[in-house]
Amino acid sequence: MISGYVYRGVSMPELNGWYVYGDYCSGRIWAANTADDSPPVLLAEIGQSIASFGELPDGEFVAVTFANAIYRLQGKQ
Repeated sequence: MISGYVYRGVSMPELNGWYVYGDYCSGRIWAANTADDSPPVLLAEIGQSIASFGELPDGEFVAVTFANAIYRLQGKQ
C-alpha cells in the first residue's frame, strides 16, 4: 500500500473528504470514505507500480510510478 491524501479537489466533488491511496503491486488506486465504514471504491488501474502520490496546489492528485510516469487523477469528462 502507498499512502495517499484526503481529497480536497474540485474535479471529483463526490470524493471530497475521502482518503485516496494506492496499491504498489497492482497499480490500483482506491478511495475510502473517512465518514463511514463502507468498502473502498476502485478509482483507477494504471498497471504500473505506484511509487508515490502528490497533491497539486488546486487540491488535485497525481500518482507517480517507478516507470517514470505521472498520472493526474481527475473526474470523468
